[in-house]
Amino acid sequence: MDSPSAPRPVPDVRGDAPVGISLVNDYQVVLAGLSALLEPFGDRVVVRERAAGVGSAEPVDVVLFDTFAQTPGTGFGLEDVLASGERVLVYSWHDEAPAADDALARGAHGFVSKRATVEDLVAAIEKVAAGDPVRLLGPDVEPETTDEPATGEDGTTPHDADEASAGQPTWPAQEHGLSAREAEVVALICRGLSNTEIARSCWLSVNSVKTYVRTAYRKMGVHSRSQAVLWGLAHGLGVEQEREAE
Repeated sequence: MDSPSAPRPVPDVRGDAPVGISLVNDYQVVLAGLSALLEPFGDRVVVRERAAGVGSAEPVDVVLFDTFAQTPGTGFGLEDVLASGERVLVYSWHDEAPAADDALARGAHGFVSKRATVEDLVAAIEKVAAGDPVRLLGPDVEPETTDEPATGEDGTTPHDADEASAGQPTWPAQEHGLSAREAEVVALICRGLSNTEIARSCWLSVNSVKTYVRTAYRKMGVHSRSQAVLWGLAHGLGVEQEREAE
């Protein structure tokens, strides 16, 4: 893949005009959730486009790239987004330091954990628009290990409580009881990825992926990968590709 093009000149955001942003992810429920999350801050940021795809139809100050189920080679990887030449802020549940450092090393202009507050996200958007780098991880983040994540009797993990917090982004199949990580794993299964490929994409150990697969299957009432794919396609975890201007 060609190297990302040079970013556009830093816009002048010192005035009272809000920062114009494009939201990039190929799941409409993710994009709609992000729009709703940012709506109360319309005096500071304005969504110009909800883009189920790469690049903006019109120039924006910042592209907010939600990493949910986004993988290289599908048209929605980080390199694909960077190739647009826009300033890119990565927004992710994968908030371990290595994931953030990797995104920044590959050319992203900022990285924000989805466990950060909405106020911090808005401030990060403004900083990236002004040309300042941002690296904001979640609170008390511990490195991913090769061990399986601890689960409760209902199959929940410590991350699930963070994902379910009020004011956090939404994700496909959330209404069916899947945590964000479970839903992402199932979405990537629907794309044909193996457990090893999912682990690499999500900055998880293979054992962690197996745990999320097991707890997701239990909630979905399925017993095989083929059944999981059928369930995922029927419950909003299939790929969606369309562009919606605001």
